[in-house]
Amino acid sequence: MDALNLLVTQLVILAVLAVFLELLIPAGDLSRYVRMVLGLLIIVAVLQAATGFWHRELSGTFSDLSLQQTAPATSSILDEGRQRWDDNHARALDEFRTGLARQIMALTRLNPDVEVLNVDVVLDVEGESGEIGRLQRITLYVPPDPPGIGIGVSGRGVEDGRDRLRQTVAEFYNVDEALVKYETQQ
Repeated sequence: MDALNLLVTQLVILAVLAVFLELLIPAGDLSRYVRMVLGLLIIVAVLQAATGFWHRELSGTFSDLSLQQTAPATSSILDEGRQRWDDNHARALDEFRTGLARQIMALTRLNPDVEVLNVDVVLDVEGESGEIGRLQRITLYVPPDPPGIGIGVSGRGVEDGRDRLRQTVAEFYNVDEALVKYETQQ
């Protein structure tokens, strides 16, 4: 409605200007040019009002349509990106856990008193400890104690060797010794 009021106001002003200029300018070739220029101004005023109307009406309609069409596509792309990030994050933590287990297994081979068959590493994957990927538990799988006195390969006791190995692993990875556990495995 405002656009229509503006158009009528501009047309009235241009009509008054045309009448006033026709009275001031003498008859002849110059009055034809003045009428032509004023006619062009009236056409421009009408076109401006019409394009302003179309621009406001259609841009609102088209922007609503474009938002409705792109919003689901954008959310599905974001969901897919989050899923890929979660998958890559889980795979990275698994690779990290596997690499740590191999390192710990290599470290345990340096101690001749204790035979370690396998290593299991548990990491914080939910961030409960404040850091994702923090060591929660290291389990060293050892064979059952041999019957007899419990003497290791170097002549020391098996328990003494296990305690030293637990201490070495805990110090190497800067974790509490209580996180390093032993379990027997056949």
